[in-house]
Amino acid sequence: MNILIMGNSHVGALIKAYKDNPSGDVQFLAVDGNSLLQNLEIDEQCQLISTKRHITEAIADQGLENVSLNTFDFIFVYGCQLRAAGSGVHWINKVCSPTEGFSEQVLTQANKDFVEDTAHYRFIERISQWPLSAHVRVISMPSPLPNELAPFCENMNNVNQHNADTVQSAVESGITALGVEYLDTPNSLLTSNRVTTRSEFKASWKNDTAHLNTAGGHEVLQTIIAYTINTVWKLAA
Repeated sequence: MNILIMGNSHVGALIKAYKDNPSGDVQFLAVDGNSLLQNLEIDEQCQLISTKRHITEAIADQGLENVSLNTFDFIFVYGCQLRAAGSGVHWINKVCSPTEGFSEQVLTQANKDFVEDTAHYRFIERISQWPLSAHVRVISMPSPLPNELAPFCENMNNVNQHNADTVQSAVESGITALGVEYLDTPNSLLTSNRVTTRSEFKASWKNDTAHLNTAGGHEVLQTIIAYTINTVWKLAA
């Protein structure tokens, strides 16, 4: 099985975990921020291209120059989700506060609108239209959780399990409606109320509650490997 994992800085923890314990045939393409997903395209041979020099350099540096995406069995789009929408407003301030006290329908629609304005969703929308071979499976695996910057948000007290579950539902339903598979955050990473990541899996960088450390990257990578194995078994059954 050939696996490609692409995304932003959140892929870094997975790369470190893979270097510590290589498992499977995995390649990575990661660029900080949302510029990769916003500026990545393919040519007639389904090879990755971009008009942005730093992305072209990343494609070459990470061994993907002149490589067709059809050589992969699984393409995971990881990260790039819900820290901010296209307008740069965080989910807590964009959705939780304005909808407080409103109906469930208003909350659901607000989350749907927010999800569809993220770089992750817009890229999945594009990649779902690329002419990839039928055997290539595209999987969306968003990260971090919607409220991972909560400690630095003015309205952090408005975050509760229901709000978090509602936006996660909006993410999953929005992605699967595009015909792309969805893989959620591993349960092993989550606190008991499933609202945020357990502290032992978070990076130790100052003022950063969104990125995983290498141990967290290992949990995600193992989940990805297990998903691909289970998928192959189901297809062979």
